[in-house]
Amino acid sequence: MKKYLPGLLLLLVMACTNENEEELYGDKESTCQVTSATYLTDVKPILQRACYACHASNIQTAGVILDTYEGVKKQAQGDLLAVINHEPGHPPMPQGGAKLPACDIARIRKWVETGTLNN
Repeated sequence: MKKYLPGLLLLLVMACTNENEEELYGDKESTCQVTSATYLTDVKPILQRACYACHASNIQTAGVILDTYEGVKKQAQGDLLAVINHEPGHPPMPQGGAKLPACDIARIRKWVETGTLNN
């Protein structure tokens, strides 16, 4: 019995804890309240960091150009949100990389929803 006691105590302690993701890390939606987004301040820096390696004017992977406002606007009117959200039927971007952080996606979405202005 004594050799089982440490294991039983460990199981008891683990069973008595209550950890949920929201309490530990906060609500992902509420931690990123995006009320406005602009191309120059919000969208362009995200794309520079995550997309330019493959989608700059001098590279044009798959014919997609994301280092100009015109190129980004064209994609935003197409399937930009679908590919960065990894939606079924669309190639997940960044290709071979992790999905963009939720706040980055929210900023891009807000910019698209407010008319893809060059601001």
